[in-house]
Amino acid sequence: MANTRKMPVVQLGGQPVIDPAALDDAYQWVYHPDHQQEKSAPQLTLTATGAITPEWRNALFLLPNDDPTWNDYATLSALPANHILYDRRVDLDTDTQQLFALKGAFPVDMTDAAALVTTINRDWFPGQDAFKLDHGSLRILSSFDGQIKRYGRYRMHLTGNFGLDFQPVAIWETQGYAGRNRDLTFQAECLPSADVSVRYQLTLVNQQSPQPLRTIVFDPTDYPEGKTLHLGDTDFYYTLSVLAKGQGDLDIGLVHISRSREHFGKLFPGGHLFHAPASFNDNFYYYFDAGDMKPPLNVYFSGFNMADHFEGNFMMERLGAPFLLVSDPRLNGGGFYLGSPAFETGMRHVIDLTLKRLGFAPDDLILSGISEGTTACLYYGAQLQPRAIVAGKPLINLGTTATNGRIKRTQDFQPSFDFLLYHTGDDTPATAQQLNDRIWEKIRQADFSHTTFAIAHMYQDDFDNTSFDQLFEWTTTHFPHVRFLHKGILGRHNDDTPAVNAWFFKQYQMILASEFDRKFVTEEVSS
Repeated sequence: MANTRKMPVVQLGGQPVIDPAALDDAYQWVYHPDHQQEKSAPQLTLTATGAITPEWRNALFLLPNDDPTWNDYATLSALPANHILYDRRVDLDTDTQQLFALKGAFPVDMTDAAALVTTINRDWFPGQDAFKLDHGSLRILSSFDGQIKRYGRYRMHLTGNFGLDFQPVAIWETQGYAGRNRDLTFQAECLPSADVSVRYQLTLVNQQSPQPLRTIVFDPTDYPEGKTLHLGDTDFYYTLSVLAKGQGDLDIGLVHISRSREHFGKLFPGGHLFHAPASFNDNFYYYFDAGDMKPPLNVYFSGFNMADHFEGNFMMERLGAPFLLVSDPRLNGGGFYLGSPAFETGMRHVIDLTLKRLGFAPDDLILSGISEGTTACLYYGAQLQPRAIVAGKPLINLGTTATNGRIKRTQDFQPSFDFLLYHTGDDTPATAQQLNDRIWEKIRQADFSHTTFAIAHMYQDDFDNTSFDQLFEWTTTHFPHVRFLHKGILGRHNDDTPAVNAWFFKQYQMILASEFDRKFVTEEVSS
C-alpha cells in the first residue's frame, strides 16, 4: 500500500453494499457486477499465472452474500491476503474456511451500508501511520524529588518517593496532532516497581481554542499492546505526561503512537504485535501474507527505521510465495532482533507456527534481510536451518558497529551505542566484544550444510567491515560444499543501496527458481 495512490475498494458481484460517494478521497470504488460474464474478465481479476492483477494486490475486496464469486474458487484463492471483508451471514464450506483462515479474511456486517463505509474510511486507510515519542523531548519535572538515571536515548530510570497521590513527574514537550475520525493507539514502554503506580495523561486541545478541551488518563500496564483512543470528529493537538504515586522505581521508555485499525491489525491489516509478558519493551511486529500458499515461506526482517514500520511488502508480493514480514520497533531504529529468552523464543515460535499453518516442512524456509535485518536472518538462521539466507550489507559484529563510531564513520550512528548499552548494560570495548560473541556463538553452533547463502556486501563498509569475510571463511571452511553466492559493491554501508537491492532481489528469484521450481514471467496480465 502506498500513500500516494488511491486504494481500490473492489466489489466483483452482487448488489453494492456501500454508497461509493461516502468513501473518503483516499479510496477508489471499483464495481464489476458482471465480471464473470465479461469477455475481458481475466484482465479484471487474474494474471496469466492465476495471481491477482498487480494493481489490485493491495485493494480491499468486499464479498457480499449474493456475490457469484463465491462459486469461483480460483478467484477467491487469488484475492489478496488480509484485504478481504466478507458477509458474516455466508455459511462457508470447509475449503473456503481453510482458505480464508490462511488469507486472513474478516467477517463483517454488510447489512448496514453506512456503518460499513464508516469502518472502511476509519480502519482501511492506505499505508502505515506510526511514529514514536522518544527522549529528545522528554523532560523530568523539577518537582520530582529523587534520583534520575538516563540510559541512552531510550530509557529513563526514576527512583524516589512519588507522593501519596498521583502527580506529574514527566512530560513530552512535543505537541502531537490527532486528526478527526482517526483513532490513535498509544503503546507506552513503562515499568513501575511493585509499590509505584503510574498513569499516562493525554491532554487534548481543540485547534480553534487554546483552552484544554479534554483529558484522558490510563494505566499503561493495563494495555501492554497499547491503549486505543476514539477521538471523534474533532481535530486535536495533544500533549502527553506521566503521573505517578508511591515509593520505589519507575522506568520510562518510548511511546509508540499509531493510527489504529481496530481489530483489523497493527500497522498493516492483518499485522500483529508480539509483547513478552511483564517486559519493559520486548516487542516485535509481524505480518503474514499467504501468497499462493505454495513453498517456501519467505521471511523478511525489516531494516533500521525510526518509525514503527514494516519493510519489503511490495518486493515480497512480487515473488508470489507466502511471506512473513518482521519488524523490531525497540529503541530509536530497532534492537537488531536480539532480546530476552521470551523475545527470541517468541520470534522462533511465530516462524515455526507460520510454517505449520501452511503445512510446510521446516526447511521450506528462506530468511532474508538488509542491514539491520541481516543480523536477524543470520542469528535465527543459525537456529532454524533454513533452505536459504539472502542478505544485503551483513551486520554481525554489532559491538564493532558501535566502536567504529567517531573513527571510521564520517557521520556517526548514535543508535549503535543505544543497542550496545541495551543488550549488555554498558558501552565499553569489553561489552562490544561480548555483543559480537553473542551472535557468533549461535552461528558457530549452526548446521548450514543444506543452506544456500546469497550475500551482497560493501567493500568499504563503515558500520562493520569484518562480518562478511568472517562469515564466508567460517562457513566455507566448515561446510565446503555449501553454495555461497556473494557480490562485493564499492562504497560504505549506505553508499549504493539500489545496487544491493537489485542483486538481492535477483538472487531471491534465482533461489526460488532453482530450489522450488518457481517460474517468473515479465508479462503479468493474461491475454
